[in-house]
Amino acid sequence: MTYTHDQTLPKGTHIGVYEIQDTKETTVFDITYRAWNHHLKEQVEILEYFPQKLALRASGSQVVECKNPSNKEDYDLGLRAFLDQGNVLTHVEHPNIAASENILEHNGTAYLITHRNEGKPLSRILEPSTIFEEAEIKFILISILNALKELHGYNFIHEGIQPESIFLKKDGEPILTGFSSARWILARRLGEDTSTLITVYSPSEQYESTTEVKPATDFYSLGATLYQCITHKEPVSAQNRLNAIKRGESDPLISLSELSGMTLSPSITKVVDWMLKLPCSDRPQSVEELMALIDNVTGKDQAQSNITGAEVVDDFGKHKITKNPLGLAIGASIAAFIMIGLWFGEKKSDLVDVNKGADLVEISEPILSSEHHIKDLVEDPLSKTSSENVSALPDIPLVREDHKVEHSTVESELKGNQHSTMADLSVNTSAQMIVEEPIDKNVIKMHLDAAEKAMRASRFTTPAKDNAFKHYQMVLAIDAHNDIAQAGLRRIVDRYIQFIAKARLEGRLEDAQLYLERAGSVLPNDARLEKIRLDLETTAH
Repeated sequence: MTYTHDQTLPKGTHIGVYEIQDTKETTVFDITYRAWNHHLKEQVEILEYFPQKLALRASGSQVVECKNPSNKEDYDLGLRAFLDQGNVLTHVEHPNIAASENILEHNGTAYLITHRNEGKPLSRILEPSTIFEEAEIKFILISILNALKELHGYNFIHEGIQPESIFLKKDGEPILTGFSSARWILARRLGEDTSTLITVYSPSEQYESTTEVKPATDFYSLGATLYQCITHKEPVSAQNRLNAIKRGESDPLISLSELSGMTLSPSITKVVDWMLKLPCSDRPQSVEELMALIDNVTGKDQAQSNITGAEVVDDFGKHKITKNPLGLAIGASIAAFIMIGLWFGEKKSDLVDVNKGADLVEISEPILSSEHHIKDLVEDPLSKTSSENVSALPDIPLVREDHKVEHSTVESELKGNQHSTMADLSVNTSAQMIVEEPIDKNVIKMHLDAAEKAMRASRFTTPAKDNAFKHYQMVLAIDAHNDIAQAGLRRIVDRYIQFIAKARLEGRLEDAQLYLERAGSVLPNDARLEKIRLDLETTAH
């Protein structure tokens, strides 16, 4: 819901390297602006912490203050929750989570910087004439579950999943947006405003301010969203369901398993019905539990069927391929899989560029606790690409230990997946091996597009299955002199050098060393990296 606001920042306002272009949306908790990143030359969106009941901005000033001293503690609690949320999202690295590049604490408030994507929210696809095929429902389900697994690993609960917060990019890839954790923390503290956050997709525990939210909270909301995709009807709210049961009536929400004419397989209906259980304790408590059920039921279905691989491919492509970008992505992705024998990442549309049938809509939603709070940033003293006007640089998501990728790991993966002419990751060797082979421009374009997508999502060298470094290497293995891929490797190193400078200024030497190692795996002979390595060794001693 959008609210009228007379204290938004005007067009042309600069926040570091970001210039505000206009206001996209205001809520009682925050303001969203469209903006331009002058350093990276790209469109972004900025979410500003600005709780209307607590905050005040003087005319002509960017500084935000608390209206009343008696509310300062509440204001600060909300600000800390906003920063905590932003710190998680700038560290998360996942293709199904809206990419956030920076969180800045400045002017008495905080700003969350996110990438702007082309596509449209699921809510705009939910029309009476829209029919989702089972493959599309399962695609959305598994994509969002993978995103939730990553978030829940940080003890972060979304708390606001609904059709509006699942965004379908132009290539059909679903991404999770609309993170509401910080808003809920402030609303519970104030003891009001929860009505602006409650929806028909909210579980029963969100109606009680004293009840703890858990991963199962997100599962209910996801289940309710999928229920509407399947039935074309809004689900009965949890509150109305509870009231009916208290009156001795039956649950007004008819489960998918009981709906007549339901053609979906048990792998979908059982999972959705489980997620929609009213008591939180009766729902799945982890993504692993849900995936186990999906795998178990799917396995039984497959054992009872005699569907050939070709028929499965036809099923993915049937009917919806011509109706929405999600269908296009699924069908095109499977076609690409068959043609070139490559499958990067767990999502089938990561490498597909679909430009038909999608509206152009920008997104930027905010995105708990991180040990590092990112302050206003300064110019990178180590990179020649820095400019005097740079006052804010994006940080790279730090991955946990199980996500770290050594060069040898990437190399072994490529050896296992690529044509024999690409078996060696050495660019020179690969170039020699394929010198007589014709250059496949389509494959090169696919990898360059995938690399650019990974760059915008800050997936520079991780995760192992889908990162910019890997895709640029694929291109150079086919065309060793490809200028775009070579420039791409330099871009990766430039970004790491910026992150190293920032980490050193904040005293995060371990992080700086990690960034240096990653940069070195991309361009081992870059002279700038050797200088930085010596500087870090000197600092350590």
